[in-house]
Parts: sequence; C-alpha cells; structure tokens
Amino acid sequence: MSLEYLFSNKFHLFSCSTRDLPHCVESWSAEHVRYFLMKNNFTSLLPVFPDFNGHLLHQAYEMCQANRESMFQALRSEVTANENVPPLTLSTYLHFLEQLKRHV
Repeated sequence: MSLEYLFSNKFHLFSCSTRDLPHCVESWSAEHVRYFLMKNNFTSLLPVFPDFNGHLLHQAYEMCQANRESMFQALRSEVTANENVPPLTLSTYLHFLEQLKRHV
C-alpha cells in the first residue's frame, strides 16, 4: 500500500511545511504532529498517534523517557496490530525520541 494512500485515507491530508512547524511541541496541532511523523519517516507511528496534538505527543514522549523499554514494547505492540504500516524497530523508536527531543 502506498504511503500517499495510507496518509490520505487513514490520516487526512495535511498542508504543513517546515516553516509552519512551531519549534515547541506544545504548540503543535494534530496536523503538525502528522507532518512531523511523515517528514521524519516515522510512518509506523502514525496509527499510534492518530489525532494527537503536540501536548499529547509531549505526554507520550515523557512516558517514553520515564520507561523507555516498556514504552517501546507498548508502541511496538500497537504498530504490530496495524498491518498497513512498517514494523516499529528499535532504531525508529530511538530516532523518534531523538528528533522529538529537539522540540521539547
């Protein structure tokens, strides 16, 4: 299944650009979160954060920071339940945290 199909049909089209992404994650809309995930190639996380705004994504980030291993397992289980996205690897998870840290 193509990424365009997945995104347009499951997660709504978006019109963000890099210049529209506020630096602080707390200011992000759900559209900003989807843009961030797509731009950084974290497509496996799209179904995990379907309508998350920046505040909710920041809460998830804090949970990951508090208990990285159990959150990785929980997120990986959610991703595995969705057959339309690539599996969540440890590399993707750690890169996600690293990229998001820049906006926290």
